[in-house]
Amino acid sequence: MPGWPSPAERRALDAFPERIGPEDLEEHFRLSPTDMRFALRHRGDSRLGVAVQLCALRWLGFVPDDLAAIPQPALLSLCDRLEAIPGDLDDYGTREQTRTDQLAAARDHAGFRSWDVPEASALEAWLTVRAMEHERPKELFTLAAEQLHVQRIARPSVDGLVRLIGAARERARQATFDALADQLTDRAMRACLDRLLERRGDGTTWIEWLRTPAPDASPRYILGQLEKFTYLRELGADPIDLSMLPPGRVRMLAADGRRRPAWELARLAASRRLAVLLAFCAQTLVERGDELIDLYAGAVQNAERHARFAVAKQREQTARARDDHAQLGQTLARILVDAIEHGEDPVSRALAEVGETRLRAAAQDPGRLTRRVEDQRRDALAARHAHLAQFAPRVLAALDLKAAPGDQPLLDAIRYVEVNRERQLLPDAPHEVLSPTYRAWVVDEHGRVVRTRYELVLWLVARDALRARRLYRAGSHR
Repeated sequence: MPGWPSPAERRALDAFPERIGPEDLEEHFRLSPTDMRFALRHRGDSRLGVAVQLCALRWLGFVPDDLAAIPQPALLSLCDRLEAIPGDLDDYGTREQTRTDQLAAARDHAGFRSWDVPEASALEAWLTVRAMEHERPKELFTLAAEQLHVQRIARPSVDGLVRLIGAARERARQATFDALADQLTDRAMRACLDRLLERRGDGTTWIEWLRTPAPDASPRYILGQLEKFTYLRELGADPIDLSMLPPGRVRMLAADGRRRPAWELARLAASRRLAVLLAFCAQTLVERGDELIDLYAGAVQNAERHARFAVAKQREQTARARDDHAQLGQTLARILVDAIEHGEDPVSRALAEVGETRLRAAAQDPGRLTRRVEDQRRDALAARHAHLAQFAPRVLAALDLKAAPGDQPLLDAIRYVEVNRERQLLPDAPHEVLSPTYRAWVVDEHGRVVRTRYELVLWLVARDALRARRLYRAGSHR
């Protein structure tokens, strides 16, 4: 967050909030008998001024310079208890030493410690640990203020705390690089990482190409994402170890790689740039792998949807054909009845009224109108094999899938088909991973397993297993 805090933010951090809730009013501005005795030891308008400092310290952890900007409900509450008027604050602190002395007294009464070198050193060390998880200065400022409040240490000036946060962030970045140094000593690896910021032949940088998701689950885009996944593995993203870093630091580094343009990353110091690129590669490999699983499942589902549409269209055509056959049967029955009653030649009359072409068409493929919808759906799905074959085997092979207990036979069957890709028939293919209905469908009339059908069924079963997490990628976010 460059330039934080802005002048307006700086003023707000050093001032009273505009409003105070009833809980804060009750907790921090209700003077106890001890507080009353402490305030009443001071004379005149100092009573209200020192009470405001005491309550502000308890509420905010620091005392704003402009005491008169205290929220009205809090001021009126103190005035009521001390029998003072709001105007008493107007002249309070005209003598700076008086206000400083009374602030010290209020701090001691509230049980707060003053800010000094040991507290600064301890807070910087604490902030360095937090900065490994939280990079934003504003968030670190809030955490630091809360930590000081809990430890009852008076908060320093905004500038002092901002400088401390900057030092803590720098120490966290150096600690990150030190933790990853062993993986960045190889000169070839460093060169590969820096190459991500260079331009490809299409004008985009390699890092922009890698972080672009697929717009849909078409074979073209699936193969494009598979190319990115393979590129990252060949670059060496698989063995990258980020386990020594807090999860928040890993997310921050990877987010920098996804968000920052290449020219901005190139301007970072080498230690920070390489750490960002290393985390980006490791996380993007995981993301592209998860994306491939989603794309694969989506493409198989699309194939099933196309098959359902094809069957629905076919069933509509079948219904019309059945109506035509019923009408034809009624016509032929009438011709036969007339032939029986009047001795006519039924063949000559049928040829004259129906026509030979229509009769022959009705006699062809007599089982077409009585096929089960399940058989039609499988045949329609088989017509999508060539579409799925463009990417499905390559995706399943590239993902290096693992199997949950009990699902290893499915993984073995997928690898068996991959090894026997050139064979059209698979006589020794394992059948136990298929349901009984599919076992009958994948064999030909001679009982031999047809590779395309067997492969198609495996893709369906693998899709279901991936969705149920029975097949999975090691290191996947899911």
